[in-house]
Amino acid sequence: MKTAIKEYIKHAFLNIGFNITPKRKNALIEHKIDILFDVGANAGQYANDSRRQGYKGKIISFEPLPGAHKKLIKKSQKDPLWIVHERIALGSKRGSGIINVSENSYSSSFLKMTQKLLSNTPDTRYVKKINVKITTLDSVFNSYVKKSNKVFLKIDTQGFESEVLKGSIKNLRNISGIQLELSTEPLYQKQKTYEYFLTFLKKYNFRLWSIIPGYWNTKTGQMLQFDGIFIKKSDE
Repeated sequence: MKTAIKEYIKHAFLNIGFNITPKRKNALIEHKIDILFDVGANAGQYANDSRRQGYKGKIISFEPLPGAHKKLIKKSQKDPLWIVHERIALGSKRGSGIINVSENSYSSSFLKMTQKLLSNTPDTRYVKKINVKITTLDSVFNSYVKKSNKVFLKIDTQGFESEVLKGSIKNLRNISGIQLELSTEPLYQKQKTYEYFLTFLKKYNFRLWSIIPGYWNTKTGQMLQFDGIFIKKSDE
């Protein structure tokens, strides 16, 4: 799930005396990233976390939901290096689509959710649908990136990550690092699980660099989602 759920879990453990987040190096800083594409930005949680951890480069945020997009614009106003793209989703081709809006906002997806996700986290339930425009990262990449830039791509799109990557194929060679929300089993219908991304990104010379625990089954303790950070071998 989004950063909000991860933060809730972390603080819940901290309140009973356990720190489940060991100190780790920030990938953006460690690999000298100066442009971050924040895809599925929601209300700016990832961008804010990146700033708190010391990232000082440019941030380009993409978010299709009207309410979250307005919050993004407001939060970015005092940060001259934080750019919020027009309200739009990223996918494998340009066009439009129907996004299912969840009660908690950050679980919204183009895909139908599974009962496993709804049972584990009831506030993920869909409350409405909206039509949104879709474009590809490839179609906007050169508007923001120069040859000298080191680019990092973060994708958190609730099961739609594979479609975003397909729309980024032409520029994967120009990207140094990628962070993806990965599932151990489908939480959205037709969603690719983590094995697919390990194989897919290996073909483009990316190697798994770090794993960040994310979302658990509250009854069994099974980890259902985690973030995988992949770094281009030539940039290690």
